[in-house]
Amino acid sequence: MTSLVWYWLIGSRGRVDVILKWAMRKVFREADRYRDQKRWSEAAQVYRSGLDRFPSACGLWVQYGHMLKELGQQTEAEEAYLKALSLKPDDADIHLQIGHLYVLMKNPQKAEACYRRAAHLGSRDPHVKRFVQLSLEDGSDALHSAEDFFFQGDRHRDKGLWREAAQFYEKGLVRSSRPFPYLVQLGNVLKEAGDLDAARQAYERALAIDRLDADLHLQIGHLGQRAGKRQQAMESYERAVALGCRDRFVLDTLSRNGRAHMVTRHALAGFLPDHRREEFLKGDPAISFAGMVLEASSRREDRLGQGKREQ
Repeated sequence: MTSLVWYWLIGSRGRVDVILKWAMRKVFREADRYRDQKRWSEAAQVYRSGLDRFPSACGLWVQYGHMLKELGQQTEAEEAYLKALSLKPDDADIHLQIGHLYVLMKNPQKAEACYRRAAHLGSRDPHVKRFVQLSLEDGSDALHSAEDFFFQGDRHRDKGLWREAAQFYEKGLVRSSRPFPYLVQLGNVLKEAGDLDAARQAYERALAIDRLDADLHLQIGHLGQRAGKRQQAMESYERAVALGCRDRFVLDTLSRNGRAHMVTRHALAGFLPDHRREEFLKGDPAISFAGMVLEASSRREDRLGQGKREQ
């Protein structure tokens, strides 16, 4: 019985995660009770002892930091928050909490940097939005970091101001050590602005960094379609699908243009039953490429599940 339970646990990473979360909730239930009663010291002690058992529990490092902050131990709270940030560097809420801490520590420069980063990562916290917006409107602190420019680029993009967004992205890219996603965004807004040559140059800069990104090839395919270069568009769509893209428009576009016989068709055919595989590889126009992909994906998951049950 024990071995069966063990195989069940290791058969799915998702199930393991559920078990770990359940165990952590049980361990820290007492700490949460102390926290809710504002018994900060007792809560901090339990969180700290539990973290010795679960050192990679990001959320619990955050809670531990909260308790230390309430106790006035700001330096120790900063260490706890930074540990959480090392586990999830792109978590908007952690940047938000560190910003709050820096306000208490009377370090407005670091606080603003954290708030800007939180906003850039999608935080909708009213304090963050107000803090960032006021600083930009009164001109007290000019844009200076890549995140500042990318934040403004995103705002203008969301308003459909393509040219203005492109200008902010370009300025941010000069300062960024991780330019890839914003090179793609730059290409997208230039494409929307109708500057197809500049959009292609931006995508080519992104390709020089990562040639295996499915969404990048998808966007290059869209650019080819808009430029009237159907052959190039189909080739880019094929690369996107081969790299994992499952956009229904793209799959059906490939099917309608007789392009589905390439490597992606043969790769997907392996997941289909024999009587469907032959029709699929023959390229029967009555068969929707997108529908076949969905069927193939479903059967693949069934096979993986069956394999795990047989272990």
